[in-house]
Amino acid sequence: MEYFQQFKTMLYSFDPANMDFYTVRNIFARVKLLDAVLDNSLVYYPYSVQDTDTIEMIAHKYYGDTKRHWMVMFSNRIVDPYFDFPLSQANLEKNIVEKYGDLVTAQATLHHVETQITTTTNYFGNVITTYANTIMSDIYSYNFSTDTITISFPPDVEDGAFFVSNTTVILDDGTQVDTVTMQVPISDYDHEVNENEKKRQIQLLDKQYVSALEAELTNILSM
Repeated sequence: MEYFQQFKTMLYSFDPANMDFYTVRNIFARVKLLDAVLDNSLVYYPYSVQDTDTIEMIAHKYYGDTKRHWMVMFSNRIVDPYFDFPLSQANLEKNIVEKYGDLVTAQATLHHVETQITTTTNYFGNVITTYANTIMSDIYSYNFSTDTITISFPPDVEDGAFFVSNTTVILDDGTQVDTVTMQVPISDYDHEVNENEKKRQIQLLDKQYVSALEAELTNILSM
């Protein structure tokens, strides 16, 4: 089912002075389908967008019809099909060049610094490693004990990760917890890549609900 084919028609004149009217689709209509569908994780399954994927290709692969691309957008609250969807590597680098001038500059310029904490727990031979990242946005820190302000100079992109601390704690039951803290410089290029990767994991509405969703859309637009 084509999305815009469900919209009502209207008479519109591109030149009111000549009173020439054309029958057009009222694309200014707004549709808000049930939030209960979007919030129900049981009716979706996860999908990882490949570099060559487009919204239409995903609709064809899963729903068997490129015209159902709007269902992919609906399921993921995609408004802008270009920037709300992961860019291909070629388009991503093109966007980076437009934004920062060139790839070399983007790769060499510091965007922000992340404090990365790696915790390794050794419980009687069972090793569990967890990671936590926080963005360092302020170079100033205040020490309440000494009533002093210190300046933290972020590592340069070329220097790579900077070691901060390493602590080891042994609990009463013999569990050993090692914590390593690093400061990692993130370049403009890495930042754009990371933000693009966040959009790669999407969800697709289960096929069995497709007909019901199409009927709901038709019903809403016919009111």
